[in-house]
Amino acid sequence: MNSKRVMSAVLCVAVAAGFAGCKGPSKKDISSIENTLGEYAEALQDCDPDAVLDLTDWDDGDDDCDDLMLAMYFDTQNKYAVEYYEEVASTITINYESDDIEVKDGKATIKVTYEIVDWEEVLEYLRENDITEIRKAVKNTDDTIKVKGKITLVKDGDEWKISKITNLDEVFGFIGIFREPDPTEPDPTETEPTETEPTGTVPTPTNPPAEYSYEKMVSAAFVQLWTDMSLIEDAELTFDKCINVYDLNQDGCIELIYLTADKYSNGEVFSAALNICIYNLGTGEYMNYIYIPGITYMAADGGSFIVFTTEDNCTVISYSGGEETDYHTDTIIYDCEWNWVGHYRRDERLEYDSDTDTEMYTTDYHTYSDEYSDRNSELTEAEYTKIVSSYIDNAAVVVARNYTPWKGDLEYGLLSVPEYEMMYTDEAITYLESSTEQ
Repeated sequence: MNSKRVMSAVLCVAVAAGFAGCKGPSKKDISSIENTLGEYAEALQDCDPDAVLDLTDWDDGDDDCDDLMLAMYFDTQNKYAVEYYEEVASTITINYESDDIEVKDGKATIKVTYEIVDWEEVLEYLRENDITEIRKAVKNTDDTIKVKGKITLVKDGDEWKISKITNLDEVFGFIGIFREPDPTEPDPTETEPTETEPTGTVPTPTNPPAEYSYEKMVSAAFVQLWTDMSLIEDAELTFDKCINVYDLNQDGCIELIYLTADKYSNGEVFSAALNICIYNLGTGEYMNYIYIPGITYMAADGGSFIVFTTEDNCTVISYSGGEETDYHTDTIIYDCEWNWVGHYRRDERLEYDSDTDTEMYTTDYHTYSDEYSDRNSELTEAEYTKIVSSYIDNAAVVVARNYTPWKGDLEYGLLSVPEYEMMYTDEAITYLESSTEQ
């Protein structure tokens, strides 16, 4: 016990008869406070903001609640990013002295020091080694980052609830850094798109076709993008990132995947079309092979889409839209030679039964006879699920996505598939330019 504590204890003994309130916190209170701090540390290590919220006295909508979610929450389904966040968070420890817990009038304060693995050093390790060895990278990083903070708690019955946390956003500064399977991004403080190294896979093919010039293909890609650039930039202003570059069918030629504005309302973009452009080795030009108008829009749910490839090199486009009373999801498949394979659809309708005064959802399933026909035949739910699930279960990579499927959706399984995020216009241009230098 240090001298300051000794003097305080003697003072309390001297005046105990006159001031019953001059006594230190009870062992029971200290134990309860430390139990809360222990659970808090576990919640941080689990990277679980909801578990932290359960330990607080905050209500939904409180500024503190919003700050916590902003600091800890991440919306990514990239399995490498998730593993990175979880492994880094698992190293968090909270250091404090029990004697430094100050308790007064049902309120406790404690100064703490958070300690976490030096996650920037972990990123450096991953850049130089196998990007999948995240656990090994964390384990092999000896350096740590220390962040000082303060935690305030209030007594709630026999429990102590957290009422204030400081500097948690600094502790979780690694959130948002590792967005792609290839962790080659610059300093996170660089927020301008032109300063950000483009993400995605390096498009240079390992086995280029005969008589093939990669530089010529990139030049043709620039021509195609500049042709649609004004519409791409308009779509970007409304729908954010709109371009990706990827060899979808692994034939050695990159495809261009991008959104273009296709409808305006009061001078602003209302909807955008999906374009997939394919390089023609014979002409040395790109052709816009797939065009789906209105795939996303500024009304109702806004239109949802996912584009992914399978391990067999098929390209699958799944998109949804409509109103609550008549909602539909289309899934279109192309093989590695860009032949149309199939088109499947599920229609979800909200219907009202006036006799029973009840609402109910009904779902129908269909398959189309060919690429250009509206003729379709019905499928059973089992038939539809089996067909569409076979592609989802065989998915290799997601190359475009503007929503997160719900757990009950058939497409939910795509969230466990590696994803290459779409890029801003400047990112895509810089990315293509840099790819010719490799």
